[in-house]
Amino acid sequence: MNALRFSFRLACARFHRSKGVISLDVFSVTSYAVSTWILTTIVSGTLMFVYRVNNPPEQLAKLVAEPTAPTQAVHDALTSFTSIYVILAAFACALVVAPIFSLAAGAARVGAQSKQQRFSALRLVGMTSREVTSIALVESLIQACIGIFIGLVIYGISIPVWSTMSFQTMRIRPHEMALNWQSYLAVGATIIIISILATLTGLSRVKISPLGVSRRATPPAVRVTRLIVFIAAVIAFPLLARFVLGLPHETFAAVMFVGVVLAVLIGVFLLFYYYVGAWMVQQVGRMSAQTRSVPRLLAARRIVDDPKTTWRTQAALGIIVVIIVLTLLSGVFDAAAPESSSQSIRTLNALWRHDILQGEAITIAIALILLAFSTLSSQASSLFDNETQTRCLAIMGIERSTMTKTRLYQLVIPLVFTIVLGLISASVVSLPFLSIGLRPALTAQVWVMIGVAAVGIALCISAVFLLIPLEKTLYSEHSRKND
Repeated sequence: MNALRFSFRLACARFHRSKGVISLDVFSVTSYAVSTWILTTIVSGTLMFVYRVNNPPEQLAKLVAEPTAPTQAVHDALTSFTSIYVILAAFACALVVAPIFSLAAGAARVGAQSKQQRFSALRLVGMTSREVTSIALVESLIQACIGIFIGLVIYGISIPVWSTMSFQTMRIRPHEMALNWQSYLAVGATIIIISILATLTGLSRVKISPLGVSRRATPPAVRVTRLIVFIAAVIAFPLLARFVLGLPHETFAAVMFVGVVLAVLIGVFLLFYYYVGAWMVQQVGRMSAQTRSVPRLLAARRIVDDPKTTWRTQAALGIIVVIIVLTLLSGVFDAAAPESSSQSIRTLNALWRHDILQGEAITIAIALILLAFSTLSSQASSLFDNETQTRCLAIMGIERSTMTKTRLYQLVIPLVFTIVLGLISASVVSLPFLSIGLRPALTAQVWVMIGVAAVGIALCISAVFLLIPLEKTLYSEHSRKND
């Protein structure tokens, strides 16, 4: 029997006989679907702005054109103006691409402990290690393909919704958000590659003997070198950014060059922020373990056991904090066009501000979706991965409410830390702009974004309580599973 047929029969058996385990497959497929949907959306949005560089909206052309300006000068100004949107769209993609890949990779690792037990049983009945690896890959590929299909369907349904928004004086048209078949294929291939790599990485940490004994290799502690690299980035970024802001920018092309370099610097700094997060979470977990509270102690031990996964789940929240702080500086656009400026300049300034704020809102919404689904998927996976420990604690007399509090602490402790680290990173990013006289402005849009972020955090915390029925099911079963 080949791996494909056997994987299909295993899936059918889990669907008919397992209590709750089939939920893990649903979470995996959902994570793949959300990853595909958002990845396709940000790719199509970026390509839309690329399309508009060569096909600028007519109304925008009228705003940019001066009555006495040569045709070539107008064309160059249009190209420069629309190219900035491509740069900003690419920057927004860079902010959310890591959480997207983390969600897709996490989908392959959902219920890792349950999978290890099944693969141990397969080894016990005579399957080779290569055959077990093949079955694991086939399972992940089937889930990924189903998720990709669902994600593309959701993307197709969402295309008309984008027509309610406008950029560059023109509403988004459906054909601008549609991709060619090569782009769809590239998105699907990206998700599949992530799934394969995550599956192989997960299996490499588990050694399964022919007797069906699985030995899980504990991930090594995150090294302090990450902190050293981040400190170097904190020192270097303000210096480099101030140097770039001091470059001559009398012409529009020079302003665009400065903007591109600043966007690259911010993107690189946020990569270092993403890099140091796991080490910080590990230290927070160790400090939280110094307690006599049973729920906090269990939560801290679980955080320290795998700080990288914990950080990947909640890194999107830090990005949201950075975006909100940068939005505080968006009030500078109000002063960018003085009263002495021409009507067209003031109109372009208002257009620029509208598009920037709308783009930031879209980025925050995407990050919140990723955060919510990552949290829900991670909580469900943790629930099943710690199933044996939960049953043992139940037999010892630990109440179920204690385990619920443990999962709540496991979420809230790194959640609070992520907000703090995001504020620190956002402050570092803002320093160069504050040094040249820009001041934050608490506009209505900023308050709306803060409110939306608060709602997103509340939704993440609610994931703990949404899984209580599933937790009750696991907690009520005291029988020993077959080995």
